[in-house]
Amino acid sequence: MHTELTNSLTPHICNADPTAIVQLLQAIPEWPGFDHGGSKEDFWHWRYDTSREHNLISTICQGSKAVSHAASLPTSILINGRVLRGAQWSDFFTDPEFRNQGLIEKALNNLEDSETTAGIEADFSFPSPAGYTIGINSGLQEIPCRFKQYELIIDPDRFFGNSKTGKVKKLAYETAMYLKSNETSNIKGIRVEEVNEFPQDIDDFTSDFEMDYDLSIRHSREYLTHRYLHPHGGVYTVSVAKCNGKTCGYMVSRFYSVDGMKYMDIVDLCANSHSAVRILLNRSTELCRNYGSRTIQIWISSRDWISYDIARFGFKALKPIAGERVMKFLIRRFDGGHIPRDPICHLMLGDSDWV
Repeated sequence: MHTELTNSLTPHICNADPTAIVQLLQAIPEWPGFDHGGSKEDFWHWRYDTSREHNLISTICQGSKAVSHAASLPTSILINGRVLRGAQWSDFFTDPEFRNQGLIEKALNNLEDSETTAGIEADFSFPSPAGYTIGINSGLQEIPCRFKQYELIIDPDRFFGNSKTGKVKKLAYETAMYLKSNETSNIKGIRVEEVNEFPQDIDDFTSDFEMDYDLSIRHSREYLTHRYLHPHGGVYTVSVAKCNGKTCGYMVSRFYSVDGMKYMDIVDLCANSHSAVRILLNRSTELCRNYGSRTIQIWISSRDWISYDIARFGFKALKPIAGERVMKFLIRRFDGGHIPRDPICHLMLGDSDWV
């Protein structure tokens, strides 16, 4: 009797049901951290039902209580022109009362076995600082994508204030933006509209776009629809650019507020030309003003050719604030294939599980 009781109280690998997992993950402050339709359990099903089908959820229980969780999201990834069956790590977490017992490592070992059994060819992560250490210790390697966070000031009056220095900065900024708007207004033949579904030719467009890079998420129509247009997955605005009836770019925007302040992020952006990027960025300023945010922010690799247009349009690179989470990318291949050491990447905030 005593042995059975002890075993039942020993943390062990288990198949926890969604409700038990959601109860565990709710201990993460404000999980999932952004607005979405439905309940938190609805969000969990949106994010993890496909993972559950492939046995890519690993939980540790004490009795019937889930106390540690590691999972990965099936996500196709393109490396050196080849599309691989990928899996993105997501929501690694251990109940604070059960930490320092090696439970997340135990859950991760079980997850890794499940990934190889499921035929996953590469797993990857946009890690937190703690997740970075776990990833490196597990054999993932950091790709030097050199992510930068860019910001565009939309409301210079409120942003710079009325001091002498503020007025000088505001004048310089408004002059630069005037020149950029004139440059953009001369682009003809491209129109942009907000849509409730991705166009039928989006697969052909993104396939061509991704071939410019050594590493990118595979932005299929199925992936994009699930990622940005499912009500339980978040609230996004999708803008599509067309030229002569064909898709030439898209942009995904996210709007949110913190302590009464409104913010806008561009979380995904693909285009087939510099002109299409600039037209989409021009639309982003309209959306931002309509929403009432002072700024637009965007994360992207500094070597992505799109970053040239972002800087030229007037976005400025932000210096990380002490203690602020910095975007990094870790990856490992199970198929023995080569991982480029210094690749040209197209990776953005929407490619991660941060939003």
